[in-house]
Amino acid sequence: MRIFIIMLLGACSGDEPAPEDGFTMPQAVVVLPSLEVQSPERAAFIGASTLALSGAVEAGSAALDRLTLNSDTDIPLSSDGAFSVPIGLSPGINIFSLRAEDLGGERAVDGRAVYAGPLYPPGELLEESVRLQLGPELLDDDDSDLDDVAGIAEYLLEDVGVADAVVGQTIETAYADVTPTSLDFGSVSVDLVPTSEVILAEVVLHDLWMDFDAEQWGLSTDGSIWADAVVLTTVLSISGDTVTSSSTVLELEGYGGEIDWLPDAILTWAEAYLEEELAATTEALVTDLMGGYLGAFAIDTELLDGVVLSVALADASVSEAGLLLRLDAAVSATSGTLPPEAGSAITDGPAPDWPLSDAPFSVAVDDDLVNQLLFALWGAGALSGFEYDGTALIALTGAEIAPPLGPLERLTLDMDLPPMLGEATQDDMDADLSLGEWRMAFHRDDGALLAFSVNVRVGAQVRFTDADALSLSLDNRPSLITMAVGVTDWPSSLDAGDLAALVKLMVPPLLGNADNFLPSITLPPIELGGFSTSMDGIALTPQALTLSVDDGGWVVLDGAFGP
Repeated sequence: MRIFIIMLLGACSGDEPAPEDGFTMPQAVVVLPSLEVQSPERAAFIGASTLALSGAVEAGSAALDRLTLNSDTDIPLSSDGAFSVPIGLSPGINIFSLRAEDLGGERAVDGRAVYAGPLYPPGELLEESVRLQLGPELLDDDDSDLDDVAGIAEYLLEDVGVADAVVGQTIETAYADVTPTSLDFGSVSVDLVPTSEVILAEVVLHDLWMDFDAEQWGLSTDGSIWADAVVLTTVLSISGDTVTSSSTVLELEGYGGEIDWLPDAILTWAEAYLEEELAATTEALVTDLMGGYLGAFAIDTELLDGVVLSVALADASVSEAGLLLRLDAAVSATSGTLPPEAGSAITDGPAPDWPLSDAPFSVAVDDDLVNQLLFALWGAGALSGFEYDGTALIALTGAEIAPPLGPLERLTLDMDLPPMLGEATQDDMDADLSLGEWRMAFHRDDGALLAFSVNVRVGAQVRFTDADALSLSLDNRPSLITMAVGVTDWPSSLDAGDLAALVKLMVPPLLGNADNFLPSITLPPIELGGFSTSMDGIALTPQALTLSVDDGGWVVLDGAFGP
């Protein structure tokens, strides 16, 4: 690669004596060109849509030939080697690869990345950045398991609610003062059917039996009433975070009763009382349950140390596809120090249409929220501070690190810009992932330090493991990776361009082991303890998850919920 120029110290002719045996012609030292990028600074956050890319190239042993940006754009140089050109920026990470060449074939290289705006301030609430569809199966899958709203309603109606609201409440009637002493039923069934605008609810209490005490003229007696079934039908309407019921009807099937010595008219009263109280109590419980279920999606949870997810319900509606929720969300870092004007990218992309899918549940997440998550992970330091000794690095790259990068004592990896998710450029990838100012420091056994700034754009696939944790797979095909490498620290005896080329060869195997650098993240569960203390410790967790990215950049998760 390097051209060596042989300088003859004396003119040679046939009349002059030949050099003595063992004499070696001296070789001139080739001075390489140098490249200095003055603007932008490394790992800068840029609020504008353009910047001035500027710096200077200094010639070495040979005159300068050209300076190129990203391999295909020539940048004009002034007579003293200075350059300054305006560059348009896209939201998020922008990568610049610069290469200066001289007429002798030598070159100098550098790479830079900046995070361009417009930007959200750290942790800002992103309105309606999540769309959640709870399908008919998640409302009612026709079994009694606690994995749908109907199953939860059946559990609560059997456990608490109706009996607690009725038993012990003394009612004064024209005939006597009546106090229910017990209320039992054999089983409960709940059916919830979403229609184009409302949810049709039917609640059936099977084999109901109520005992009561009655007092008249200072004398008391007791009695019982029963019904084969108590059938309540009501219409649930949802607007925003409010659930209302209407058109409620309650019917008693197979009603009967008995009472000692007091008038049988009390049984007629008891029937009317039972209808009224059961209708009001059951209707209120089902309405409150649906409201509580919506409220369960108001989440404030720590995804991992220093990273908090906050979700609030913005709006809800009903269709034949189920419950349709729009949610405001934010991910913030509670620790770490951010640089001035740092923020996550604002990108355009329409939200997907309803229905999202025919899965039990689907959630569509704006890529702006995904990038806010990546920003928060970065801000909390979860994407920096990785250190590997030589043995561990062999496992990651598949080969021992040879000179001049090795022999290696350790490699340290740090991220100076938050990663950025963008539209896929390869059909077999979900998205592109950009990594900016990824610092790689090689600490050699002899004490030498070689440090690099690596900037990469690579195809990404995001999947879920069997444990439903996020798993990141990056495309390590070298020809499909956009990469710019800058050398920030190296021994003066080495060619920085050669070192950058070696690092470029190392990066694809590292990217192939991306899961080593991604913290383990799982979707938060829905805690059921908020419905009743008897359900403390019971939670619904997302299961059987699949992922895709739509044309608008929204990440769509399909799956089911299970206890």
